[in-house]
Amino acid sequence: MTIKLIWEQVTNDGTTWRLRVLGGWLVRYSDDVAREFQDRGIQTGWDWRSCMVFVPDQHKLWQITLGEQS
Repeated sequence: MTIKLIWEQVTNDGTTWRLRVLGGWLVRYSDDVAREFQDRGIQTGWDWRSCMVFVPDQHKLWQITLGEQS
């Protein structure tokens, strides 16, 4: 059996997404971050910083309308 996870975009810039799960949402955030550690032998460049959190919402009240100003 294959289960397809359907992530929904939360922000217009594509950094924040949500996934409907039992009792709420899994929310993930990813963003690129510049780094410069030349004194420690690490080259300059970009890294991805990501995190994920569970947001309780038993009644699925969290509605998203992309493009609206909050």
